[in-house]
Amino acid sequence: MYEGEEIERQIRALLTANVDSITFSNKLFHQGIGLFPRLGKTFEDRRSVVQLDLFRAAQLRLRELERQELERFNGMATQSPAVPS
Repeated sequence: MYEGEEIERQIRALLTANVDSITFSNKLFHQGIGLFPRLGKTFEDRRSVVQLDLFRAAQLRLRELERQELERFNGMATQSPAVPS
């Protein structure tokens, strides 16, 4: 298995992992350490990477994780007692 295949395997595993949005984003997109930047080392490579279905699936998953966290946060905010003024 070449490096690109291994990176893609790791990305697919993260798509189904139970992680928070920040961890997910950092592991996939963070410059220098993220899996997607490792796939696209040159400008031309990066242009190709962002066209991959795998990249789009990762973006959708990130938005879903962020939406879930926002819903949990909003639920906690409405359940917490009012702060006296």
